[in-house]
Amino acid sequence: MESVMKTTYNPHSTILHEVVPVDLPFHAVIQLISLCNFKCNYCLQSDFSGSPLAQRFLKSHKGLMKFDDFKTVIDNFSAYIAQKCPGKKIKLLSLSGFGETLMHPDIIQMIKYTKQANIAEKIQIFSNGSLLTKQMSDNLVDAGLDILKISLQGINPDAYKKTCDFNIDWDVFISQLKYFYNNRKNCFLYLKVADVALNGEEDEKRFFELFSPFADNANIEHITGGNGVYYDPNTEEHRSVVRNELIDDTICNISFRLLELNMDGETWACARFDESGYKGPMIGNMLTTPFAEIWNVGVHGKFLKSTLEHNMQGNCKGCLYANFLSTNADILRGHEEEILERLNKF
Repeated sequence: MESVMKTTYNPHSTILHEVVPVDLPFHAVIQLISLCNFKCNYCLQSDFSGSPLAQRFLKSHKGLMKFDDFKTVIDNFSAYIAQKCPGKKIKLLSLSGFGETLMHPDIIQMIKYTKQANIAEKIQIFSNGSLLTKQMSDNLVDAGLDILKISLQGINPDAYKKTCDFNIDWDVFISQLKYFYNNRKNCFLYLKVADVALNGEEDEKRFFELFSPFADNANIEHITGGNGVYYDPNTEEHRSVVRNELIDDTICNISFRLLELNMDGETWACARFDESGYKGPMIGNMLTTPFAEIWNVGVHGKFLKSTLEHNMQGNCKGCLYANFLSTNADILRGHEEEILERLNKF
């Protein structure tokens, strides 16, 4: 198959300035786990240097979300939809984390519970794929998973050892990926690799030759500075996550379309994480607060207004994170007044 180089970070297909503020986030991310069996050299999981960033990360992300807490979050979404926007759904719900999602012992039940709640058009998980077995693949598909995104760490065992310090059984790994693809039913398999795990154009060519035949989409992604790794805004590495040109916008659109939830239920206006914590403000806790009192109102509403008024403060001032994870359809600049007028009606 021919790989399609397209972003997967914008699950909506609309002109953002025409519809925001929206009743529901286009994309909601629930952080389930911070444990990982890989130590990828471009990830905070491998940073044992004692840096402020690593210390903050390890302090804020420990363990995994309890299944009962997860159900509370999903039920909160369900109640909000029934009350505020019956029939609508979150376009994409990601079960993710700063770790390996398949290590969570309740991941299958979490997918099933979310699917039965019918609050999202698509459910996806992220994985490094190393824990895939035939049984796990069958369970994921049968649970109703819509998208499986697997982050590859190279094109051979040596690359895996170098990138993530993992001794992978290559033949078994490839066979498990092929099994999932051949038995995926309606589930979409997305295989991606970080460009830092490849060594030049020959490796890139080999990546597509090797993985495209058993993927619905294969892609090479650029590692940005979203969480403080491998990023210098003064270098030529100023590119988007899918290695396209950076969009030109002075208004952060992320908090209008994305919701990030920690393992303790805290919700944030932005997923970017650095030494000081999350870039955007904490806007509520879905374990204790109805979502109707979080989304587009209160702290979140004030933050959206300050964004539109070009009055970003603290960590958000001068941040280009949204520019990495957006397309031209997400540009809000030039439409501030009309969006503010709609936002004031909430």
